[in-house]
Amino acid sequence: MCNSLVWSCALTGKSSLTFQEAAASEEAARQSLKTFPNALRKPILYLASLTQRKRLNELCDDVFNYVKDRYFIGEEVEVIINGVK
Repeated sequence: MCNSLVWSCALTGKSSLTFQEAAASEEAARQSLKTFPNALRKPILYLASLTQRKRLNELCDDVFNYVKDRYFIGEEVEVIINGVK
């Protein structure tokens, strides 16, 4: 059963994985989430809750298009002026 392609990643939704592949995918997703800025977690989740989209890729597009040109309280930004940070 562990080597059959019936497993899926609970975090990414990838399917047709072996048990080992699904476990590795879940661990990689957890590690990726650890690098996501804390200051953006609540605003992004709030925006996602407001969208009326049913498909995940459409929801992601809506949220991305909204946040790409905005800054949030607590968000760290890097500024480069004349090549100097």
